[in-house]
Amino acid sequence: MNPQMKSAVIVLLAAGLALATGACAKKQTSVSLATELLPVPSNPLIDLRVVLRVGSANDPAGKEGLAWLTLSLLADGGTKDLTIKQITEKFFPLAAGVRLSLDKEMAVFSGTVHKDNLDKYYPIFRDMLLNPGFREEDFIRLKTDQMNYLEKTLVNDMDEDFGKEILNLALYEGHPYGHQEAGTVESLKRLTLDDVKAFYKA
Repeated sequence: MNPQMKSAVIVLLAAGLALATGACAKKQTSVSLATELLPVPSNPLIDLRVVLRVGSANDPAGKEGLAWLTLSLLADGGTKDLTIKQITEKFFPLAAGVRLSLDKEMAVFSGTVHKDNLDKYYPIFRDMLLNPGFREEDFIRLKTDQMNYLEKTLVNDMDEDFGKEILNLALYEGHPYGHQEAGTVESLKRLTLDDVKAFYKA
């Protein structure tokens, strides 16, 4: 890796990637990858960001929350070669991790690492997105977390956000925006690991 890259903030934009199934909104699937180097000589940290044009609006009807669950399995579910526990152990001495942010139309995977550790971090970061493990135990764990968020956290601890969701349901009834990004308790109960794999493949 050349010195310029090691002293840069790397932004990876995967724009135009629509993960949609037949029941999703009709969108053409296209992929483009652009790499932007934004030099910050005094900053030894490198920020990686992968932006996908896919969000909860792409959830198939009756499977609300599928985008959230699928992308959560990428960010916190391990790869084909490494379990999430093994990844955590490798990331710990690097002071690194992978974060996911998701809304109606976009998902962002991001991570920050010291430039000296980029060569150790990036291959794992890449494989988490391109070669997910999709293990049953991770699926059950993250699906349970998602249901707990809907049943407990959102309802009991986030009054303002819960109020916004009620308003959102009223405004967008029958529209792809008309459900919480995490889906509904009823729709989550129906989701299977095969649903996740199919959504990722699409």
